[in-house]
Amino acid sequence: MRVIGRMLFVSMIAIASLGAMSQQHAEQPASGDEIRIGNVMPYSGPLSEFGAIGQA
Repeated sequence: MRVIGRMLFVSMIAIASLGAMSQQHAEQPASGDEIRIGNVMPYSGPLSEFGAIGQA
């Protein structure tokens, strides 16, 4: 019975988290005369060693 209770609890949490997700609109693609510049690098945390690549 404990396993069924845990599965029920996990299922309820999963369904509740789906409701918390927001619907995001896709960004408009860059036009022919527009250039987008940017990056996403880990500048802190356990993978911060790779942040040097983004700073280069």
